[in-house]
Amino acid sequence: MSMSRNTKLGSTRSQTIWMQISLLLLGLMVTVPFLNPIHHHPIPSFYGEWWALVLGLLAATAGLLAAPVRLVLPSILKLPALFLAVVLVQWLAGMIAYPEFALFHIGYLAWAAVIVTMSATLSDRIGRDRLFRSIAAAILVGALLSAGIAFAQRLNLSISPELMFPQRGGRMLGNIAQSNKLGSYLWLGILSVLYLREQKAVSNLAAFVFVLLLGTATGLTGSRMALANGVALVLAACFAYRIGTRSDNRFRISFLLLALAMLLGAKPLFSNLPRTGMEPVSAAERLTESNIGGDARIELWRDTLTIIGDHPWVGNGAGNFPWRMVEAAARAPAGAATHPGAEHSHNIALQVAADFGIPLLALSAAILAIWLFHLRKSRLDGSMCFGLAVLIVWAIHSLLEYPLWYTDALGIFCLVLGAIDPRAASVAYPARRPILPAALAAGVLALMPLRLDYARLDEATNRIPGTPTAADWKQRIDTVADIAKNSGLGSYAYIALGSLLEPEERLAAAQSHVCERAMKLWPDAAIIARCAYLRHLTGRTAEGKELLEMALAAYRDSSKQAAIGTALELAAKKNPGAKAGVFPVR
Repeated sequence: MSMSRNTKLGSTRSQTIWMQISLLLLGLMVTVPFLNPIHHHPIPSFYGEWWALVLGLLAATAGLLAAPVRLVLPSILKLPALFLAVVLVQWLAGMIAYPEFALFHIGYLAWAAVIVTMSATLSDRIGRDRLFRSIAAAILVGALLSAGIAFAQRLNLSISPELMFPQRGGRMLGNIAQSNKLGSYLWLGILSVLYLREQKAVSNLAAFVFVLLLGTATGLTGSRMALANGVALVLAACFAYRIGTRSDNRFRISFLLLALAMLLGAKPLFSNLPRTGMEPVSAAERLTESNIGGDARIELWRDTLTIIGDHPWVGNGAGNFPWRMVEAAARAPAGAATHPGAEHSHNIALQVAADFGIPLLALSAAILAIWLFHLRKSRLDGSMCFGLAVLIVWAIHSLLEYPLWYTDALGIFCLVLGAIDPRAASVAYPARRPILPAALAAGVLALMPLRLDYARLDEATNRIPGTPTAADWKQRIDTVADIAKNSGLGSYAYIALGSLLEPEERLAAAQSHVCERAMKLWPDAAIIARCAYLRHLTGRTAEGKELLEMALAAYRDSSKQAAIGTALELAAKKNPGAKAGVFPVR
């Protein structure tokens, strides 16, 4: 009897430790990726996203060990499962250009499903309030650190780029390196302050100071999206009169208004401080601008509608969007601005329709509508209010950009979805329960080679010494070629090779293979010009001319036109005997 009791107590203690580890890892998942200062091509978000993936899987592994009785499957799990199935069908049907595109999408969707399930399970096990307190505390720490970095950028402090992303222009970027995303993350920090104050984890004075700091930093981003988020959150708080006590509701509205006021007043507060090369930009001023962001999005949406019109039923295929944007831009109205090669439409509904077809957009919207219908029956307590506010921030952002295509934002979104799901179902944890943690741990191990390979690719392509020798260049190219052949990041190594290669007649066949692959993944004007010339060198002159004409029609910016001309001129000089007169050189 005593031995049985001791075993039970030991098991309970072990589960408690695993639970604490899981919550700690979740906290790191919603903080560390947003503080990463390194953003290098060809995947600027790689390091931050890699950390989100690894920390999420480790947190899920610890969560499984902490909750060995049952798993909770939220009803919203249907959504990632649906998209995962469609990506598999597109892959099997040959609609996806390269296997890496399919594998990356499948991996992201599977990871999202893991995070949603883990969140629902932990919420059931320890309560939504405790889960959200941990998440909110971590987000607050990350937001305050991001605000400090934004202030340092505004003050033009000399800090190593390995610790702080270099400031560019009059809008603060933080280490996130994207002003709109920084603005949204800072709003999550403000929401975390309000929730922690309601949970008695933060004093009124501390809450006041934190909101002042975070609101001011949000204003330094110059983000109109941040302004839209602030207005939406204030309106949502006004409609939430039934939530909590009257004092809590008044506090929530008052502090959201304070944050909004600081956002609007940030520029005057910092007007006399040292400048960083450009005058600080405020969100209010940018509302009157017609040449930044707003018009560009309308142009993106126009060409995305062209893609949808070409592939209305089953979509253009996951990962193919950048190349489809080149094709669509070439058909844009004469004189219209274009954005060929854009990786996203900057609107989640249009993107889903373009990649997967209108029927899938309608089906996913129906699943979401049913989920929201059942959610309205849930009790709107403080934790539910916090969760809904977080979803509002990312929803508004997703209508104008694509934060959910990155694992750092997707992780927070999935954590909230799983925790507030209104119709979760419990399933018995299988007797062979070590299999699931082992599978998640295997996922972590599978990510390790990608991290090492990307570090090698980054070193070879972005960290070039001031005076590289011929031997150094050869070593770097050999490194990139090895990654292209042997790594899961091979397609991205092809981008580097496509950027470096110089068309040469005796190597034209191999070079054309490299170039065509790079072109589809990253449709750069100069790379496309090289691909067109290589088609000419390999006896496909008509195809080369067709590709070149499309590029010239799509890339209407004078600098891109010049890049195309320069690439063709260099190729012609490299191959003087290749019947260059047959091929147009501009």
